[in-house]
Amino acid sequence: MMAKLIRTARLQLRPFTATDAPAMFRLGNDPLVMRYIGSPPMQTEDEALAYLQSHPLHDYQRTGFGRLAIVWPATGEIIGFCGLKWVDEIDGFDLGYRLLQPYWGQGLAVEASLAVLADAKQRPVQCPQGRAQQQIYGLVHPQNQGSIRVLEKLGFMYQRDILFSLLPEQAVQQFGLLLDSVTIPSAFSTNSGT
Repeated sequence: MMAKLIRTARLQLRPFTATDAPAMFRLGNDPLVMRYIGSPPMQTEDEALAYLQSHPLHDYQRTGFGRLAIVWPATGEIIGFCGLKWVDEIDGFDLGYRLLQPYWGQGLAVEASLAVLADAKQRPVQCPQGRAQQQIYGLVHPQNQGSIRVLEKLGFMYQRDILFSLLPEQAVQQFGLLLDSVTIPSAFSTNSGT
């Protein structure tokens, strides 16, 4: 069961569609947004569409979770993404988030992440093989101090350094959080369904 719409005090999160390729391109084309990701900035909207089809749209079908578009309600603009993604390489769900630069430093990644985690706590979190998952991971480049601070504010704890295929030259830090420890924010509402 995929969340249809999640609302926070300042944001809306919804599943991506193929028509969101221009917004994904704006996000994926920015070298500063992409600097710790392990893949080069996107070059075309077609590349963004291919990414949407092979990642979030595929993930929704595979596990019922995936990166969600973060929408700024006042304008309807997609300003980033946040969500859980099953990663075979770590045998677990990774919490990921990205925001366009004008929205950095405002607590929006924490706000969106809390909403995603609260949504996950309210419905079954299962791997593609159907096993229930109690722990959520956060994988982060060790130089990405902003992302590390987000994970720490959410209650994630550093677990270990791991080798990860997206960054073969650099060990990444793995953080973890038990879903049972997530507190559901009062300014959170969801309209979950298929």
